[in-house]
Amino acid sequence: MYRPRSMAANLLWMRVQLVSTYELGHQPLQLASAAAWLRNAGYDVACLDLAIQTLDISLMAQADAIAISVPMHTASRLALRLVGQLRTAGIETPIALYGLYANVASYSADNLTTAGAAASVDAFLSGEYHPALAGWVDEVAKGMYGSKSRQGVVTSGGPGAHVDGSHHPSTPGSNPMEGGITGQTRKRQVSLDIKRHDSLVPDRDGLAPLERYARLRIGDEERLAGYVETTRGCSHRCLHCPVPAVYDGRIRKVGADTVLADIEHLVDAGAGHITFGDPDFLNAPGYAMEIVRELHAAFTHLTFDATIKVEHIVKYPMLFPRLAQAGCLFVVSAFESASDVILGKLMKGHTYKDMEAAITILRSCSIEPRVSLVPFTPWTTPDDIIDLLDMAAVFDLIPNIDTVQWSIRLLVPPGSLLLGTPANSDVFGTLDAEHLSHTWQSAYPVLDDLQMELDNLASKAALQGIDATSAYTLIRERALDMLYTSHMTYIANPSPGTEKVANTGRWRNIAKGIPLPAAHLRSPILAEMRPKLTEAWFCCAEPTSFQVDQVNCDTRC
Repeated sequence: MYRPRSMAANLLWMRVQLVSTYELGHQPLQLASAAAWLRNAGYDVACLDLAIQTLDISLMAQADAIAISVPMHTASRLALRLVGQLRTAGIETPIALYGLYANVASYSADNLTTAGAAASVDAFLSGEYHPALAGWVDEVAKGMYGSKSRQGVVTSGGPGAHVDGSHHPSTPGSNPMEGGITGQTRKRQVSLDIKRHDSLVPDRDGLAPLERYARLRIGDEERLAGYVETTRGCSHRCLHCPVPAVYDGRIRKVGADTVLADIEHLVDAGAGHITFGDPDFLNAPGYAMEIVRELHAAFTHLTFDATIKVEHIVKYPMLFPRLAQAGCLFVVSAFESASDVILGKLMKGHTYKDMEAAITILRSCSIEPRVSLVPFTPWTTPDDIIDLLDMAAVFDLIPNIDTVQWSIRLLVPPGSLLLGTPANSDVFGTLDAEHLSHTWQSAYPVLDDLQMELDNLASKAALQGIDATSAYTLIRERALDMLYTSHMTYIANPSPGTEKVANTGRWRNIAKGIPLPAAHLRSPILAEMRPKLTEAWFCCAEPTSFQVDQVNCDTRC
């Protein structure tokens, strides 16, 4: 285990620039967490969050090492763009990408046709990255990286770790980059390690204040919101999720004292609400409830939200009255689809009926469900899109679904468990390195067109401040119009799991109204008073033009 050294023990002075491009609108925990380790090791650390701050190329040039956080898809897309901008600007400083998606980005680096900016990254540090990041900075400080060659040393550890500079972490039955390896001509440090290590309280010194980040909104009231994690990883293996590709069905607890100390610092900074950002808050239900008890005892006024699987909501109904009493206002849950066929393809572990049961459980405690969706997959039919729109209405979720969710297209990053499923061997194509996802096309071309239409609509809605209910109406009208106008053209040979669309009455009646909420599922809270965060963009959405501009130094150098 890597043991951080004291300030006095470190004789090397060195400046490390930590950069975040996007963390769901929250003050970036991944910067604060990395800063704690590096400062404890004696390094001078500066933090930059390009989600709200301007890129200053002269400050970046002063750094001795640059480490960019990549906890999710959007952040990774932006990070690779930033790397390209820095190298174009002549900055030869060693660069590391660290976080969950570093493993994904590493696949692109060694492929002749897709490498791009990733080829000039010196280290990709995934999983429990803290010891590896501190160790990499130590090596930079010792001069193992030359300013011209930037050659690294490969480390390994944990399931799927690299064993040398020419092989990627393997997914059983899948090698998406086969034939494109160029590690023989260039080595770099790649670490995928999920071993447990000591917890340090995140060091938020130098981060922008909470006032500049997402807030809790209830009607006209807003509260500053902080973001913490009690666990990393996940005990489940949903095939489309990037977490199990790294953590292999395991979780790593952050120490309770560490979590509570971080929350105390956030409260001191003005936070009135906390988001628990674990992939699933009830992966360790006993531990989660311990944190909640201590949180409520220390800060009775504090409210919170958490991400919880449908499967866990149904499995632990007895916990939600206690969560509500302790201040839980809403739960984010990955409903994904109204189709049991698609839910099975993704191995979500729940069904349509389970989602209905989950809403009943949550609303019986006055906890609001806020759901994430993956409307567009290779197995989606036009009927599935309308079923999903109808489900939102019947479940009284229209105000609870952020507009961007209606445009989400299934991402299949390198190493995805979907690629290792024999039934999918003909479903997914080559790697699109720019988008960090393997290609696929719908069996119904109109759905690919609709996804692009809804993506544009979601961006406009965000820019123009269109509320979720109004945006839903626009989305529903556009979907019905496009699907009806296409006459639901049959395909001669639908892919496995895809059904032909029946040209029945539902499509003849283009003016079909929005279904009314089911009486037993109706929310007790008025739509305008339902709690939510002010940030609407999510990790699996593509970057907006504004986000891309934030990492474009051409006009700022």
